[in-house]
Amino acid sequence: GIDGLYATGWATAGTYTVQATAPGYYPATITGVQLVNGQVTNLLIELEPMVPFDITCNVIDAGSSSPIPNASVVLKSANFTLSGTTDANGACVFAGVFSDTYTAGAGRWGWHSACLNAQALSSTNNTVQITLPAGYADDFSIDLDWEVTGDATTGLFELGDPVGTTNGGNACNPENDAPADCGGFAYVTGLAGGNAGDDDVDGGSTVLTSPIFDASGAGEAHVSYRRWFYNGGGSGSPNDQLLVQLDNGTTTATLETVVAGASGNSSWLSRDHRIADFLAPTS
Repeated sequence: GIDGLYATGWATAGTYTVQATAPGYYPATITGVQLVNGQVTNLLIELEPMVPFDITCNVIDAGSSSPIPNASVVLKSANFTLSGTTDANGACVFAGVFSDTYTAGAGRWGWHSACLNAQALSSTNNTVQITLPAGYADDFSIDLDWEVTGDATTGLFELGDPVGTTNGGNACNPENDAPADCGGFAYVTGLAGGNAGDDDVDGGSTVLTSPIFDASGAGEAHVSYRRWFYNGGGSGSPNDQLLVQLDNGTTTATLETVVAGASGNSSWLSRDHRIADFLAPTS
């Protein structure tokens, strides 16, 4: 409780080990605690507070080692989630942080995002360097400002950890992000879970639009992505569809139209399209 008091119980008398943990404190372990049936054992546990320190994250370009300003940075542990933005020197400082095991991630539109393996950060190990390769890519581990629009009454696109749903044994919403992706987040049309019909797209459409990117550089420009689609159940014939489109500001080209019964529905599928097959690659 907020007063620090706790209570628990155990059905079998004996000798036990008790551990107490709290964010910002070192864990404490008390051995040899005697529990007797019918008696209350009062145990006072003192936790030693950790000394807060600062963590500095530096985000640099993989090719030039130049700092990347305005990159989003996220540190996560079991107890803490820290988020910030890099300054003109590519640095992001998190002040008053406690020792823990953190995963680190960073991203900015125009670079590939990066996720680092979990590492123990402390006052003597408090600098994290994250290197981002140049290029347009997004695995949605960091919110890079995709735009959600549409008039659907339910099932608008949401960024988060997918919550799986099923219909007659068929997977509707995915339970997990696409495999081998950085982080576990995706854009999903509804994250409430429950029955398949509780959180699907109804009453209109929902549109997810990327930030602008320049396809006019050297080499052959492609658009690659992984997508999941399911349409079934309800009344009448399933007639929803998923459109993937490319817009250069003047012309909108449809790269893919997915309908109910299409091959590979209810699974993550990879797709790759050469932009020049649909539109002249421009900025």
